[in-house]
Amino acid sequence: MSSDDYKKMMTGVGDFLNVMSANTECKGDRFSIVLYGAEAELVERQASITKPFTPPAQFTDARSYGTNFNRAFELTLNEIKVAQSRKHVLILM
Repeated sequence: MSSDDYKKMMTGVGDFLNVMSANTECKGDRFSIVLYGAEAELVERQASITKPFTPPAQFTDARSYGTNFNRAFELTLNEIKVAQSRKHVLILM
């Protein structure tokens, strides 16, 4: 993924979080972010949706190419299991 594509994607995530944090029904919600490519990494854990969003550094793995869906799903499902919220949203990009 190019750095411009990454910036656009993170801008979209930030815009989404801003809209959600303005919704009174979402004030107590939390979010996590898993970035993945050839590897996967949890880069934000259970952050308040009202927290100002700072995009994480672009995750790159120069050692190999590919998409490690299994590890991304594993990290995501683990976050859902430990979340204290009764609502969960999974967004894969």
